Amino acid sequence: MVRRAQEILSAGASADAAFVELAADGGYDLRAIAIAVSMAAGTSLVDAEKRWAEDGEAALEEVEGDPEELGWLLAIAGFFDFHRPLDEREQQVRTLLNQALRAHGGWRSGHFGTITRHLEAGQLHDALESMAGSSPRTFAPRSRPAPSTYWTRLVEAAELLAADGDDGRLAEIAALCRRHLDELPPADPGAGG
Repeated sequence: MVRRAQEILSAGASADAAFVELAADGGYDLRAIAIAVSMAAGTSLVDAEKRWAEDGEAALEEVEGDPEELGWLLAIAGFFDFHRPLDEREQQVRTLLNQALRAHGGWRSGHFGTITRHLEAGQLHDALESMAGSSPRTFAPRSRPAPSTYWTRLVEAAELLAADGDDGRLAEIAALCRRHLDELPPADPGAGG
């Protein structure tokens, strides 16, 4: 089943679409299908089973066994995400992006969830690009936005990622973040951050 899931993913299907296709084939329970798709995406059997124990059973009950809803729910929860190991430089990038995440001052829950999934999975370019498209809050009642820190950390992250080579997109993101940084008013509470 893992091989069949790999074939479906290699053909360009999303993980939740692969899950639904395998469920339609019949013959396997939804747990086994979810684990097979997760493994086909690169996750080890041990980690896939752990994820199922943590999230899968509850999700299965929530959707009352509907394969399409379950596949969608598992996908948005990051169940199928492969968490690739990061080298030392990539860990520095993730640290910078986490610092920027905290300096933002508040995120919509869906956007925050997407960014944290990217960070957990090691999809650093995707996290950076998503964050660069969102300006920090100017006022947040329960947090302390620090726009200077936010934009500075994003510039630093883009520069570190560009060390692998850049197709131009990282340079664009760094330039955009520098522009935002230059446009900040002098009274920025994050100045010096």
